[in-house]
Amino acid sequence: MPDLSGRKAKCGPECAVVESNENLAFFRFRGAGSQDAITICKHCHMHRMAHQHDNGRCVPTSVVERGECLGFEAQGAQEFDHYYCGHSGWD
Repeated sequence: MPDLSGRKAKCGPECAVVESNENLAFFRFRGAGSQDAITICKHCHMHRMAHQHDNGRCVPTSVVERGECLGFEAQGAQEFDHYYCGHSGWD
C-alpha cells in the first residue's frame, strides 16, 4: 500500500470527504502509479482495453474506431481516492 499521508477519499460527488485509509469499505487508491492512473483514459474515462480492436470481429469495436475517443492517454494521479460510504445501503 502506498503512503496515504495527506490523501483524501471520496465516495461520490454528494458524499463526505474523509482521510484515506485502506480500511475504508471498497477503498481504491487513485494516486500516482495506481492502476486507475495508468489504465484509465483522461479523454473518455474508459479503460485502456476499450481502445483496442477485437480482431475476432470485423465491425468497429474500440472507442477510437467508433469515434468516441481520439486515443488512449493515461489520466494520471487523481486528487481523491475512492471508497463506499454506504449511502445506498449494504444489500
